[in-house]
Amino acid sequence: MLSLLLQTQKYDKNFKLLDQKAYIAQSFVINFLHALYTRMSGVSSGSSTHGYILLYSPQGYGDSQLFARSTTGFDGDTLGILVGSNYDPTSWNQSDMDTIINHGTDTGELEYFGGNATDVTYDGDDAYFDMERIFRNSSGSTVTVKEFGLQGFVTTSAQALYARDSFSDAGDWAVVDDGEYLKVTYRIKITV
Repeated sequence: MLSLLLQTQKYDKNFKLLDQKAYIAQSFVINFLHALYTRMSGVSSGSSTHGYILLYSPQGYGDSQLFARSTTGFDGDTLGILVGSNYDPTSWNQSDMDTIINHGTDTGELEYFGGNATDVTYDGDDAYFDMERIFRNSSGSTVTVKEFGLQGFVTTSAQALYARDSFSDAGDWAVVDDGEYLKVTYRIKITV
């Protein structure tokens, strides 16, 4: 069985853990299926070849990248783990985040730091790896995250959404005050 897990952790400015939440994500969207199909069949699915997940440091934070052919023309808030402020339900054919929270330090923005992927872990009947990213609020006001996504390359010049989770219950939102950090982790796991 293939599953996707989502964890959020909020830290203060000294990186002391303030809050954490874990969810069973239900959010793979059609582009994930296209990517899997393309990799397994060697045949394009749809109008272009899908299949590059990118974990990327935005400009100004270095050039750390994994699973990428190119970063030309992309910023940190267009690839990798993304966050947004809308909680409309996810549909299977969703191709974009609803309302992206932009990378920056203006009101309503978060700074997107680089992404990371762990090695594959084998644990009994499970095998998994984690993709994670850290965000910092330097906007001077509170930023509320209600949606999370995983976006990668469709081709070397275009991106696609592979997963999106949204939460309508305020208790599930990540409320990030000025000076705080948010760490988001997606775990892709198979169980036999």
